Amino acid sequence: MPTSGTGALRRLALTLGLALGGCEGEMAKAPAAVAELDVIVEATPDEGTAPLEVRFAAQVRDGVAPWSHHWEFGDGDSGGGSGPVHVYAVAGRYVVRLTVTDGGGQRGTDEVEVIVDGVE
Repeated sequence: MPTSGTGALRRLALTLGLALGGCEGEMAKAPAAVAELDVIVEATPDEGTAPLEVRFAAQVRDGVAPWSHHWEFGDGDSGGGSGPVHVYAVAGRYVVRLTVTDGGGQRGTDEVEVIVDGVE
């Protein structure tokens, strides 16, 4: 049994492949890095007096369909869809966060701030 040369290298490659979860005779591959989706969020209006109705819009510039949208409105409520409407009843500054996941498992996030003034 050779201790150097091609035979030893092949045994080392097979041993590493098996240790890393590969099949006999093939090299194990490291998991591919998952790219982040390019997500853009808009809020209309992004400022006003309570109760403030805000329409959100999401753009996803890459990835594969279908896309899943998860919104966190900053006031404890959450929702889905690419263009939800949310009403802010209490004055405050709210950071709205959208996370989009595409059909291939890629994710992307974006945030927008909504400023709600007190009732006049």
